[in-house]
This record gives sequence, C-alpha cells and structure tokens, in this order.
Amino acid sequence: MIAIVNGEKITEADFNSYAGSRAGYMSRLAQIPQGRQGLLNMLIEQKLVMQDAEKQGVSRDPKLEREVEIYRANLIKNEMHKRVMEKAQGEPASAQEIEAYYNQHKANYSFPERVTVKKIAIKDKAKAEQVYKKVKAEPARFEELAKQYSEDVDTKFRGGRMDMVMRTSDAAARFQEMPGASPAGRPSGGETGRERFGAQVAGTLARRSIPDAIADKVFPLKDGQISQLINYDNQYLIFQMVEHKPAESKPLEEVKAQIGSLLKSTRSTEKWKQYLDGLKNKAKIKIVDKSFEPGNQPGLPSGNKNYSMPESTPAAGQPLSPMQKGSTAEPQQK
Repeated sequence: MIAIVNGEKITEADFNSYAGSRAGYMSRLAQIPQGRQGLLNMLIEQKLVMQDAEKQGVSRDPKLEREVEIYRANLIKNEMHKRVMEKAQGEPASAQEIEAYYNQHKANYSFPERVTVKKIAIKDKAKAEQVYKKVKAEPARFEELAKQYSEDVDTKFRGGRMDMVMRTSDAAARFQEMPGASPAGRPSGGETGRERFGAQVAGTLARRSIPDAIADKVFPLKDGQISQLINYDNQYLIFQMVEHKPAESKPLEEVKAQIGSLLKSTRSTEKWKQYLDGLKNKAKIKIVDKSFEPGNQPGLPSGNKNYSMPESTPAAGQPLSPMQKGSTAEPQQK
C-alpha cells in the first residue's frame, strides 16, 4: 500500500496503472523518486476530486454515466483489436507470397531513368543570353551565377539545384522528384500553377508534366554539361547536369523483409475485418429507426446491412484522446 485518502487505499497496482495511463514523459516520471512523488500527488488529487464528486452526485449524472460507458466500451474494443492483431501477426508471409507480391508490384520497387540538375530561369531573353554565355564560359560557377541571376525563387537560394527528377515512359513525359529511398511512381495529385517543371514547392515532392522538348535536351547531357538555352513557359531555362542514373529495379532479396512486413500488416488488418464480419453474421441486428437503414442516408452503402461506419476510436494500444467524442478521459497533466 502507498497511501490512504479519506479511508480509500492507493495500492502499488493503482499507482502503476495511473502512471501507465500518462502520456509521454509523464509516464517516465515513475522511474525517478521526484517523479513518483509528483505522480502520487496527482493521483491523490484525483481521488479527492472523485470523492467530492461522489458526495455532490456528479458521478451519478446520467449523461456522464453514458459517456463513461462509451469510453469503457472503446477501451474494451481496443483491447480486443490488439489481441486479434497480435494473433494474426504471428503468421509470417511465406516465401511464395512475398515473391508473388513482388512480381505483381514491381513498379513500386523500380526507378525509371532519373537525373539531378541545376537550373537558371530568366524571363528576359537578352539577359538570359548574357547569363548563358557566362555559364558556358565557366560551368563551375553555375551555382554562383544561379544565385545571382536566376529568377526562380524556389531554386535560386540553392544555386539552382533541384531534387532528382525521373523520366517515365508515358506519352506526357512525366517527371517526379525523387523522395530519397521511397518507392517511385507514386503520383501526388493535380498540378498547380507553381508545380510546373522546375518550380519546386518547399516541403513537397510533386509529380511534374513537362514537354518532350525539354526532356530531350536535358536527359542526354553528361555530368557537368550545360544544356541549350531553352524557351519554355515565357521564360528561358539553362540546365546543368549533376547526376544521371539509368532505370533500375531493386532485386527481390533486397526488399524481401519489407514486403514480408507489409503482408503481415495487411493480413492483420484483414483478420480484424474478418472478426467483425463474423460477429455481424452471427448476430441478430434489427435497425428500428428506418432513417438509419443503409441507403437512407447520404454517403452510406445500400443493399448490405452488415456495413461498418468509420470510427474515430484510436488504434490498438493508443489511449483515447480526451477531445474525442464520447470520451471522458482526464486531460493530460502538463
């Protein structure tokens, strides 16, 4: 026993449960003496408030009791979700499954021909021609000249350097900036006015569409070479090749572990869905209020009563946010 508050005991188990429910560094305070004292004081304060709430009848408020029951139900559901997922994760993907997935999704592990380039963009033709002569005469000064003359605000401060862009085989000659080791070929949505070729938006790696005329002038360059002066989109562009890499694919051996983890996770999610579907199929469910029947509400599927609504409950092992609807979780102590 750790403490007694108005006759109500606080055991080591009570303290450990309370400490474990704290978020972030608060839970780690239980590992140091001063932290344990602070957590105990918070637990004592909680007990005192609960005792006073009991005296005032607050704890018996019907609305509060419903919210507590919702929170309790969510906690229990999360525990069931955790157990079902843990059981499913014990079933590793077979070598045959991994190979089949790899063969079906080779594009996710392939990189098309790609280049890293530096760029100078200038709207005035006469000025662009003057800068072009300087760049051709002294290619080693490209970054310095880009910072001095380029009018592209997104690359100017980096000396014109752009992230790696990839050349694909589709008719629009689409390019994508290369996000490190991320799988290639993932489109990021529609193109905005600033997301034309070379207009890099800070913090994004967006897919670009550019004319073949530009690709044909840039991709044949060797490392360090300067492109022609290219008139495009009411501006004049000068490129310098930094690095040119051919198309390549990652071998199965290199991504086998990654695919195995992915399939394991997918299997776990499917197991949870099967678990829910099994419960629904065995249950006798009658929707009394016809306005809740599938098809009677916008956005709900029709013709299948065993539908699932999107939930805002946290993933297994994650505490329910105090701000989530139906939650009476105590706000996190700061």
